[in-house]
Amino acid sequence: MSSSTPPVGQYTPPAYNTSRFKASTFDPRTIPKKTFDDWTQDPDLVVFGQPWPDPSTATTAREYCRRLVPIQVSPSVFKLGKHAYPVLKQRRYASNRLTPEYDYNKPWMGDRSYILKLITPKKLLDLGCINIDTSDTSPISPQFRIDYAAAAKASKDRNVSVSAGSEKNIHPLLRRRQFRNTSDWEYEHLKPTLRIVSMKLETSSVLDMLHALGSKLHKKPGTKMFPRDVWVYYTGKSTHMDRAETALETIKMAKFMYFTWMSGDDSGASAITSPLKTPGLRPNGVSRACKIKLDDEWRYLLTDGKEMLASLCNPEAEDESAFLRIQLLAANTILHELAHAF
Repeated sequence: MSSSTPPVGQYTPPAYNTSRFKASTFDPRTIPKKTFDDWTQDPDLVVFGQPWPDPSTATTAREYCRRLVPIQVSPSVFKLGKHAYPVLKQRRYASNRLTPEYDYNKPWMGDRSYILKLITPKKLLDLGCINIDTSDTSPISPQFRIDYAAAAKASKDRNVSVSAGSEKNIHPLLRRRQFRNTSDWEYEHLKPTLRIVSMKLETSSVLDMLHALGSKLHKKPGTKMFPRDVWVYYTGKSTHMDRAETALETIKMAKFMYFTWMSGDDSGASAITSPLKTPGLRPNGVSRACKIKLDDEWRYLLTDGKEMLASLCNPEAEDESAFLRIQLLAANTILHELAHAF
């Protein structure tokens, strides 16, 4: 064997020397596995949609190896600091290999804040704030035990075959008849979002807002800072009776509005409320009936759009958690448009 040819599996000295390193002739297989793992334990992050780093332009063996295993992430990850989430930089997509062991000593919420960078999973475990072992024998907390009867009922309620067609806990404004150009299958997927909106419509803060929007403008005298008189919707003096009357009005309003769909590409909006020519809830022609057009993207996302999974943009994203946030955002959008219609 030539003296210039190192034994297989041994470290090649020229690979460490930047001045003698040549990417065109470098073979990463000459690097010991442990060395390769050490170099790539904290790989480079690449913004989703941006080009991958080119190993051929690397100036060192370490840089070359790191560019072989980059991870695509959302741009928002970089706002959290160098260590956004400990497991994020340990994710690997290699055949027959699971995600390496979680690093409990890295900051959980990034390192931008002096306080947050001290909050590691190990610290939370030591303080008893979290418990990663949540089996039946070791629940989340000794104070919270699984109610198997309640769990069985919840499982039954989630069963589509049982709940299909049921409009339980859905406000009359959001019932099936209010949605045009919508299949029964699509409406079933909308129900969790519509139940969130229904719960919001029962809160005092939302009823106060709707009461103000449905009332005449009030003239408020000016102040030293703003001397001119102003007209305002809300005076902050809603009563329990006002809220009760407003709640009844929201039920009556179902006759004067409906939902349909549109292409957001045409309008640039996620939803639009448009007045119709027919009279609305308020008498004497002071209001018009309305139609609320929701972007088709909502229909796609809420009916389990596979191409919009969060994990495609961020390898460490939880798809279920992201979907729940989509439902909440859709609920807030619908509530916003209902305020326009009201």
